Amino acid sequence: MTQKYESCFLAKLGHYVDLSDGDQRMLAVFEQDEKYFPARAAIVDAGGRVENIFVVKHGWAVSYTLFPDGRRQNIRVHLPGDVMALSSIAYSHQTIHIDAVTDTTVCPFPKKRIATLFEESPRLGALFMAIAMRDKVALRDTIRMLGRMGAEDRLGYFLLDTLARLRIGTSMERTAFDLPMSQAMIGDTLGISFVSVNRAFRELDTLGLITRQGREVTVAREAELVQRCDFHDRYDEIDTTWFPDRR
Repeated sequence: MTQKYESCFLAKLGHYVDLSDGDQRMLAVFEQDEKYFPARAAIVDAGGRVENIFVVKHGWAVSYTLFPDGRRQNIRVHLPGDVMALSSIAYSHQTIHIDAVTDTTVCPFPKKRIATLFEESPRLGALFMAIAMRDKVALRDTIRMLGRMGAEDRLGYFLLDTLARLRIGTSMERTAFDLPMSQAMIGDTLGISFVSVNRAFRELDTLGLITRQGREVTVAREAELVQRCDFHDRYDEIDTTWFPDRR
């Protein structure tokens, strides 16, 4: 899709379907209200009532679970334009924590109003469902990666996955991005220690697969890294042929 949109949320949805003026007006209510969270602040606490889903307007956030001994497993990094806590609408109480990684602005959208979207635009409802299933497949791939790959390949996979997601709604040619996560936070995402993360970065850099300049990471030899990590881009395309016609 080549149409330009005013927000990263619309740009990400518009990557898959052309959004009419009516679609954009309907989706604009998702970004009607804004709430700011400083870096490391809690956005959602597990156990709290599920009243809203959230669109990330600016910044990065991360969803995670805690073990009884305090250890943390990050489940998903949330980027600008993403919808957070969508899976929680199946329950009355939150099943996961979400914290801001950077200074973050989110747009809360009441759970009870999601039904209106499906009633007024089955086509947009189908798009939301397809994106949720896309993310489920991507999570399955992540579980496979965590279960079988070494530290370097886990990191490479994570970098490729992040790059693929950042390309949606922006430039498909981009190869570099700012990575505002500490090595400890990346370790909690990949199930390895921050020492292993550091070594993995150095190994991938030495091999020339990536380069680093401060927080900026460049995937220098993408095709080789894709092959090494057996990475599959689940984000660029989804099948929209079954979507209902626009009303």
